[in-house]
Amino acid sequence: MRKLARTLRLLLAVELALYAALALWLGPSMGWVRVLAVALTAAIVLRAGPILLSCVIASVHASPMPRRDCIGPLRLLGALLTEIGAAMLLFTVLMPFQRSARVAPSGSDRSPIVLVHAYLCNAGSWRWLRRRLAERGYDVFAVDLEPFCDIDRHVPVLARRVDEVRGRSSAGKVVLIGHSMGGLAIRAYLRARGPQHVERVVTLGAPHHGSVHARMAPGENGRQMRPDSPWLRALEASERGAFPVPFTSIYSRHDNLVAPQESSR
Repeated sequence: MRKLARTLRLLLAVELALYAALALWLGPSMGWVRVLAVALTAAIVLRAGPILLSCVIASVHASPMPRRDCIGPLRLLGALLTEIGAAMLLFTVLMPFQRSARVAPSGSDRSPIVLVHAYLCNAGSWRWLRRRLAERGYDVFAVDLEPFCDIDRHVPVLARRVDEVRGRSSAGKVVLIGHSMGGLAIRAYLRARGPQHVERVVTLGAPHHGSVHARMAPGENGRQMRPDSPWLRALEASERGAFPVPFTSIYSRHDNLVAPQESSR
């Protein structure tokens, strides 16, 4: 989503300009080292704040936790710091400056993989997973979706990408991997276009039954991801209790953006 990348770069430029203005205003009186410390603290707080809020909401609405899956305070702190670090990297480097990976067909007879990103993300979020899958001999591609539109409007975009990838491969089908909202976009694609071009589906932390966080998410897709939304009910009814292709849902009981976490089952 080039539009999102441009927006994120603009926001970064505005943020840097504000820090520069702060430095010019406070630098002579506070000292440049202190001003730099204030700017770094502000940058971290701006990115850590939403993560901390999401964790609070997820804990309030958490699914029952089996004892075997409980983690201690040190592992919980480590997971939180990792999440904050990943969010900072994602929104300041990977997505604003996403690069189009040029993947030449490897000649493998494996079905190529198409990656479908999450809400408010773009293909840049897949940087390392694309690389690791490619190292294992897969042809890996991604798709860019619009940020705030109806999830059903993602179907033609995903369908075109699937057709493009199939045209570049000797395999007749693709594997679809969707993160968060991307998993719902894949289900919408299967409902509208059928399973004939799909070998299997894998979803990562997808809110298959909605997430309470979506109550704060702007856009039609945000409303569709709310628990028990009319769109989710209609999607589930159309599937009649079964998927037309092998379907694997990978999720964490400690997810801070999908709550209750059992929604991903």
